[in-house]
Amino acid sequence: MVEFHQVVEPESEHSGESRCTEKLPEVDSPHLETVDNNTGQPDSASRLCQQTVCGRNAWPPETCGSSSTGFSQPLIGGPPSVEHLLSESKETSFQDLGLHKKTLKNLAANGYETPSPIQAAFIPIALTGKDCIGQARTGTGKTAAFMLPAMEQVDASDPSIQVLVLAPTRELSEQVMEESRKLCGGRIRLALGVGGRPIVNQIRKIESGAQAIIGTPGRMIDLLQRNVLHLDRLKVAVLDEADRMLDMGFMPDVKKIIQKCP
Repeated sequence: MVEFHQVVEPESEHSGESRCTEKLPEVDSPHLETVDNNTGQPDSASRLCQQTVCGRNAWPPETCGSSSTGFSQPLIGGPPSVEHLLSESKETSFQDLGLHKKTLKNLAANGYETPSPIQAAFIPIALTGKDCIGQARTGTGKTAAFMLPAMEQVDASDPSIQVLVLAPTRELSEQVMEESRKLCGGRIRLALGVGGRPIVNQIRKIESGAQAIIGTPGRMIDLLQRNVLHLDRLKVAVLDEADRMLDMGFMPDVKKIIQKCP
């Protein structure tokens, strides 16, 4: 399970959705903790701000995980830390992180030269299936930190949703979608599920064999209720800025979605 806590200033527009006005704590450097897969509790507890959660053992965010449900292959989406990992990451290259050679080729083609501290610390742990909780400022490469290991889990021959990314706003979902397109280089099929956009186009993408879906809790609930979105083959779940979703009142919907996961 992975929780990604991102320190970021709230956006001025939120597509009509309520906004978080609480000032987030200052964080000078990325932070990553692993989580005990049996208890769902952080190996060393800490209060984190905005989260990205992959898997379900570290759920819900307000308790860092007391849910009885748990992903068989929890993944991660968040920033890095653990001091020794961060210090060792200074000389790390993407080739050192255990990523597929096609992924490495695509990263090079898109101008990714050296992993950021969060990416260098987070990706190797995510690839092992460890539950993680991370925290970092915006602009430090968190999307790549959770999407690269998530995409490595996808079975290209399986036309089912295998990666789910939930974000609090349409704007953030679209940003994650745009970055994910660059990262995957066409290796997996992506779908966007957000309000304010024609749902018929989103349904068409899912039914055409999307393997990863990115979107907001409300639209995901709608797609589930329409019996269009099926999560029985899911391998990775990411809650991007989970604390923000909590503040915005999305947790009931998020919990309903998580309960549909294997």
